[in-house]
Amino acid sequence: MRYRSSITAHSGCEGTPRDSRESLEIALQLRADVVEVDVRQAPDGTLVISHDWQSAYQNVLTLEEVITRVTADGTIRLNCDLKEVQAAQDVLHMAGRLGLSTQKLILSGSLSPSALRADPAISRHCSIYLNIEELLGELVGVASQENGLSLWMQLRDSIQDISPYLQPVSRICRQLKVEALNLPYFALTEPCFKLVDEIPLSVWTVNEESMMQHLFRLGVKNLTTLNVMLAMKQRESLWG
Repeated sequence: MRYRSSITAHSGCEGTPRDSRESLEIALQLRADVVEVDVRQAPDGTLVISHDWQSAYQNVLTLEEVITRVTADGTIRLNCDLKEVQAAQDVLHMAGRLGLSTQKLILSGSLSPSALRADPAISRHCSIYLNIEELLGELVGVASQENGLSLWMQLRDSIQDISPYLQPVSRICRQLKVEALNLPYFALTEPCFKLVDEIPLSVWTVNEESMMQHLFRLGVKNLTTLNVMLAMKQRESLWG
């Protein structure tokens, strides 16, 4: 199925500091469809907005502040990119407590297929953008330690070509009823483009105009970008 792609404002969009209040506010101001934040659990249990582990989480935005702001806006969706799988349940609990609807919440990042199978309730309380590296890790027996390039680096020794794994990846996504397969633009190959008719694709982080145009024409489900204004302009020119 082809889509009029949603646009996710990546944390740190439009030159703002990553995981900052400024980044959140510019995403809201520009009317992005989705705003992405990186979620970790501080040593005291507080859910904080931070991409990297810190010995002391000081002066950081909290997830409670973000959800409160997103709920007040009422239109934008929130993508919590989990940096620790154990944070999933706490994120869902907080979203429910603060009145963020299940349709407005997306989880991505360190969330494995096995975790979704073990707790099917996760998918009932949010949408899932399942990261392709989590799927590949399961298929080759490499456990996720932390979301992002660290797992990709672990997989490099096991997988030189992801093409043979794409059909199993697509099948698992359908079985788990995820909203989209989340993959980085640097992993895109021609076989990946063919998946768009089998499973919705969410592609990150796409900042170049030509790639934006290509993915919009392809009809991916979602495009995550630092250049929100450019992406919105390109989508408008193609889709109106």
